[in-house]
Amino acid sequence: MEPCPVSMHTGNGTFRALADRLRSLGWMDTIPLEGKRPLVSRRHGTARKHVSGFDLDEWQSLYPNANVGIVLPTLDAGDMMVMAIDVDSAAGHQRKEDGAVVLTALERELGPLPATWTNGHTDPPYRHLLYRMPNVPHLTAPGAGLDLIWPGNRYIVAPGSVHPCGERYFMAGPDGRPCEPPRPQELPMLPNKWVARLTASHSAVHNDMMATDPEEWLSLTDDRTPCPYMRGLAHNWASNPCLHQSCRHDGFVELSVAALHAMAKGHTGGMKLIRSAMPRFVRLVAGDRAGGIETAEQEAKSIAVWAIGHCPPPQSDMPDPCRSRMESGIAERLRHELRPSTVTDDDVARLVSALRKEVLA
Repeated sequence: MEPCPVSMHTGNGTFRALADRLRSLGWMDTIPLEGKRPLVSRRHGTARKHVSGFDLDEWQSLYPNANVGIVLPTLDAGDMMVMAIDVDSAAGHQRKEDGAVVLTALERELGPLPATWTNGHTDPPYRHLLYRMPNVPHLTAPGAGLDLIWPGNRYIVAPGSVHPCGERYFMAGPDGRPCEPPRPQELPMLPNKWVARLTASHSAVHNDMMATDPEEWLSLTDDRTPCPYMRGLAHNWASNPCLHQSCRHDGFVELSVAALHAMAKGHTGGMKLIRSAMPRFVRLVAGDRAGGIETAEQEAKSIAVWAIGHCPPPQSDMPDPCRSRMESGIAERLRHELRPSTVTDDDVARLVSALRKEVLA
C-alpha cells in the first residue's frame, strides 16, 4: 500500500492543520475522533451544528492528536449532497455477505458506477466510494455488506487518520492512486438508476416502476390531459418555483410529490405535469450548477424518480375527483336553471358544454 501525502498525516498535534487543509478544499465540517469514535456531540446527524474556527481552536487544545472525521457536505445551496457507499468485507462489522460481491451484482443490474475518489485504510474494493447526488433526507442501503453515509446520518474518517488496527486512512483518485482529497464539487454524480434504488421504497409496485429507465417510465405513463387540480398545482409552481420551501430543488420535489399523491386519488395528468415542469426547472437552476444544464437535467430526473419511489402508485381505475365534481355541478345546475316542462335536448347539451368549459378553464 502506498503512503498518502505527508500533508494529510495526523499525529504530533496536527489535528488543526489537517482540519484546516480539508476546509480549504471545501470539507468544512471536520470533527475530532478517538479512533473512529467522535469526541464531540451534536456535530453529525440531522440535528448537527456546523463547525466554526472557534470550535477547531478549542478542539486543537483539547485533542491535539485526534483523528479527523468529515461530515459530508451539502452543495449548491442545499440542493445537492455528497454521499459515500461503504463497501465492507465479509468479516467486517460482523457482515455475513461480501460487500464487493453485492456491489458487482448491483452494477450488473443498475449499470456501472463512475470511477471516483475513494477513502479508507485498505486497498480496493473495501473502501468508501464518494459521489454527488440530489439532497434527500434518507437513503436505504441496497444490500448486505454495503452501508451508506450522507450528511444526515454519519461521517467518514479523514485520510491521514489512523485506524485502531494501526493502518492509516488514505484517499485514492479515480485512477486508484493515492492523492489528496478532491473538492466536493469535483466528485462525479451518482447515476440516476442508483439514485432511484437508494431512495426508492421497496414495495413490489415501486420496484416494478423502477425496472425501466426513469426517463422511459416518465414518457410512457399517464398522457391524459391534466385535470383542473393538476393545472392549479402547475400555476402555483410557475408563480413560485420554491412553493414556499427553502429552494427551487425542494419546490420541484414538492410539486412532484403533490402531483403523484393526487394521481393516487384518481386525478389525471400528473406525469404530464411533471414532464412539462422538468425543462423549466432545468432552465431555472442550470446557471447555479457546476455542471450546467447536464447536471440540472440529472437533478430533475432524480427528483422525479425519488418522488415516484416514495409516493403511492397512480390509480387508473378511480374516477377523477375533478370530473366527479364537474358532473355533480352539472346535475345541480340542471335542477336549478331548467324547468323540466320546457327543457329540450338542445338546452341540456348547450348547458353541459358551457359548464364543462367553465370547470375545465
